[in-house]
Amino acid sequence: MVKSRVYNILSQIKKSANWLAKSNIFLYSIVLSIVYFTIKGLISLFREILKIPDIEFRERLVNENFEVTVYLLVDALILVPIIETLVFQTLVFSILRRFKIKKWVIALIAGIAFGAFHNYSLFYMIGTAPIGFIFMYMYILRAEIDNKPLISTIIAHASINLVVTIAVLVTHFYKFGTWF
Repeated sequence: MVKSRVYNILSQIKKSANWLAKSNIFLYSIVLSIVYFTIKGLISLFREILKIPDIEFRERLVNENFEVTVYLLVDALILVPIIETLVFQTLVFSILRRFKIKKWVIALIAGIAFGAFHNYSLFYMIGTAPIGFIFMYMYILRAEIDNKPLISTIIAHASINLVVTIAVLVTHFYKFGTWF
């Protein structure tokens, strides 16, 4: 009974992933953004409910004054999505597919590496690893049907960063009563 339910859930996830792989870049970016923020929200909720303190490893990208600079915008919206997609999806996929490794294993390796790279804090890494897994898995599916895996992953990543940047700006506006 449990095994059958798990199989059905996995089957539905696979169908959804295949549908998303065939979708246009706009829809792809929206769905991945929703998935990302849902994952981050659930992890934050779990952490808050259990009152688990976060462990910070390095300085946050945005300081306590919520200052957003042009450099941060260029980095977050252009450079980071391009560089991270080239490294964590394109490069990892190009190397690991030569070894005939299963898709989900490649995605798992990429997800762990993606999460480890985002080492601002323990829970930031835990929340970022699943999206690294999803980015890679979707990259592979889109590559298999030649549906612009590089550009669609860059745009999806930039979309997520854009929403976060807007949230930081809104927080700054409400906290300090000014935009800049």
